[in-house]
Amino acid sequence: LEMDQEWSILDEYGNAVASQIIDKISTDAKLLFIAIDVPSIGYKTYQLVEKNSQPSNSSLQFTRDTLENQFLKAEIDKNSGLLKQIFDKQNQRQVLSDERGNLLQIFKNETNDAWNLKLTTPPVELDQLVETSLVEFGPVRTTIKVVHSFSGEKRPHPTEDFPTSIFTQYISLYDGLPYLEVRNDMMWWEEHKVLKVAFPFNVTADQARYEIPYGSIERPTGFESAFEKARFEVPAQRWADLSDGEYGVSLLNDCKHGYDTKGNVMRLSLLRAPTYPDPMADKGYHEFKYAIYPHKGDFREGKVFRKGFEFNEPFIVTRTEEHDGDLPKSFSFVSVEPENVILNSIKMSEDFDNALILRVYETDGKAAAVQIKTPYQIIKVEEVNMIEDKISDLTTEGKSFGFEISPNEIRTFRIELQKN
Repeated sequence: LEMDQEWSILDEYGNAVASQIIDKISTDAKLLFIAIDVPSIGYKTYQLVEKNSQPSNSSLQFTRDTLENQFLKAEIDKNSGLLKQIFDKQNQRQVLSDERGNLLQIFKNETNDAWNLKLTTPPVELDQLVETSLVEFGPVRTTIKVVHSFSGEKRPHPTEDFPTSIFTQYISLYDGLPYLEVRNDMMWWEEHKVLKVAFPFNVTADQARYEIPYGSIERPTGFESAFEKARFEVPAQRWADLSDGEYGVSLLNDCKHGYDTKGNVMRLSLLRAPTYPDPMADKGYHEFKYAIYPHKGDFREGKVFRKGFEFNEPFIVTRTEEHDGDLPKSFSFVSVEPENVILNSIKMSEDFDNALILRVYETDGKAAAVQIKTPYQIIKVEEVNMIEDKISDLTTEGKSFGFEISPNEIRTFRIELQKN
């Protein structure tokens, strides 16, 4: 955007949507807003106009060390930069069990290769603050910047006491989103070390749950046997969740896939520093984010699968000049019901020119009657296997088809649509 103009976002009905200028530089900036109720596998049209029109209501409140929206209130310690508290306003509950949330820890790794972990304890805890400041305070997002540093092996340049690694974090709440986000800009120049972030959750459970391909799995939070101790690091995809059945907290991530949960403390592995086979592995600049998502009930009631997808699959923004189109301003190409069934893949068929492949899976361990709808006439539906060989025919219902899915089941279909 050009900096010398006032801009607003309007929805498909012409109503102003809260927006906020971010990432200003001398010549341009970005405009941030929350896109709400975008249709499944579809789009929603917004208009960018040259005027200053903002809705008056925003749930965001802030001070130099507190952030608050309609879901959460977070407080950051002025001295350490750690999260003193995250209060869940919807469930009237503290999310953290003590005042040392979002604690960066650096462990020494006694192996030097990229596929083994042998961490020594205790870690170095980064609880000495370099800088903290309130850097964003608009109607869409409010953010506190926190900076920590670490001095490892001394180097002569630029000075002997200059930190070897610097960790800049942007801790944010958004108007209307039920999680606390931490965006990270990190300069990492260590060797044979591992950086983790720790959260002491106010939840007690014997098992934590981790997302795996097309499902989730439980792992113990206590390590008694040698076998359990040997697998303290758990691979996961978009999230891990600690729930007692009545209440839970998820740690979402956008690209980091190693977790460990001991008791009520969940940690996410952020960076490593092996020297074999690549002596420069992980060294340099890193940008990533994670989020704390408290919820009522277990991972099913909290719809954690969907929150993980939302956090990892941002909308694709396409800008164009205003014009009349053949399609409406809001449109869905495919929808799936019920909510515990996810459309994970959609692609063109390998063998049929006018056919699509749809792959769905069940997330909650519950059987369901599934309905898939499109705006187009369906000529034929076949269930296929993973390599798209036909298994059976299904009955179509005009523009939709239905089937039964078993708990945790994966099913794949080839659908042929009528040509326009």
